Amino acid sequence: QVGGLGLPDTYEEAIHEVNFVLGQKIYGDLTLSVGIENILNYPRRFTQGKERAVTYLAWPGTTFTLGLSYKY
Repeated sequence: QVGGLGLPDTYEEAIHEVNFVLGQKIYGDLTLSVGIENILNYPRRFTQGKERAVTYLAWPGTTFTLGLSYKY
């Protein structure tokens, strides 16, 4: 974001994310899958100026999914 009124620019810092997905046939054409997104729960951070002052900080959380699918 470009700074205005003499304020320095704001930058979004890199987000380090690790995800895990596993799918397994359990019976015939039936498949069970599990997933975990953002295992590290690395914070989303915006900084401003040369000192990199943090202007916004949030932890988006970890998402767990469970799926069951049938292919016919």
